Amino acid sequence: MTALLETDDLEVHYKKSGLLGGEREVVRAVDGVSIRIRQGECLGLVGESGCGKSTLGRALLRAAPITGGSVRFGGTDITRLSGRSLRTVRSRMQMVFQDPYGSLDPKMPVEEIVGEPIRTHQRVGRAVRRTRVGELLETVGIDPARMGDRPHQFSGGQRQRIAIARALAVRPEFILCDEVTSALDVSIRAQILNLLKELRQEHGLTFLMISHDLGSLRHLSDDIGVMYLGRIVELGPARAVFDAPAHPYTQSLLSAMPLPDPDKERARNRIVLKDDVPSPLAIPSGCRFHTRCFLRDRLGTPDRCAAQEPALRPLPDGRTVACHFAEEAAAAPSRPASQPAPETDRCP
Repeated sequence: MTALLETDDLEVHYKKSGLLGGEREVVRAVDGVSIRIRQGECLGLVGESGCGKSTLGRALLRAAPITGGSVRFGGTDITRLSGRSLRTVRSRMQMVFQDPYGSLDPKMPVEEIVGEPIRTHQRVGRAVRRTRVGELLETVGIDPARMGDRPHQFSGGQRQRIAIARALAVRPEFILCDEVTSALDVSIRAQILNLLKELRQEHGLTFLMISHDLGSLRHLSDDIGVMYLGRIVELGPARAVFDAPAHPYTQSLLSAMPLPDPDKERARNRIVLKDDVPSPLAIPSGCRFHTRCFLRDRLGTPDRCAAQEPALRPLPDGRTVACHFAEEAAAAPSRPASQPAPETDRCP
């Protein structure tokens, strides 16, 4: 299947002033990321806070400065586009933000919030725009009769539905969802996930889902990318990543994911990482994860892990993993049991 969006060694580096005006330090927020999202599919991106997920997402939309590498959308290199050319591309790419309380202008009625992208990118009259807004609200489960209401008159889940309607307003091909369910209650979260899945099926949309919630990503994603300190450490089909994680960091993330079976939950080995995530101002040498890796001494050669950075290399099942000992890690007996595949394609 044709790739709608792909990156090649994408970098987003920021310069930060040193202490007391000293030499400026470089924050390597995104440090050589290559991904490929096929038309109509969903890539889930997971990792701890500060790993560069949101920065990567914004760089794809050209909302963060790209300092190296390239971004291709629909076969066109958009890395250096500006002005009208960039505006045209952006009408095909939209974003749903994390906080529905902060992403909607409290002073604007819903009609203006959802209609603003139409007014910006399409030349249509107010009557046509109003009709389109009503259709969009109905699509996401909001009564069109409420288009005169303001955001404070809606619940959190309804606000996120309005944000999704706004993203759909210009009929985009690609939507970036950045932690769209993290501020919502569990029951509302399931409704939003099911809505996104239905919209994807009905409109053939392509998604990048950024989330801390592994359950949400498993529900929606075709592929999963795991980020650590600005780089992808594991990337591949969602089922393969969940069923047999090949990177120790992926294993630790899955270990923190609760299992629905109490017996399996009690029986499995929980992995607790030592120390905090290193600063992007002082990325460790060699493997970026080696300072916290629980398998380093048992499976690998500590000196090699500290001195040689592993390349993102392919495994036989189609995944790519940045670990010197990925095969051994995938077969390690301490690997956490994975959550069984859901019996339904909808969130309960």
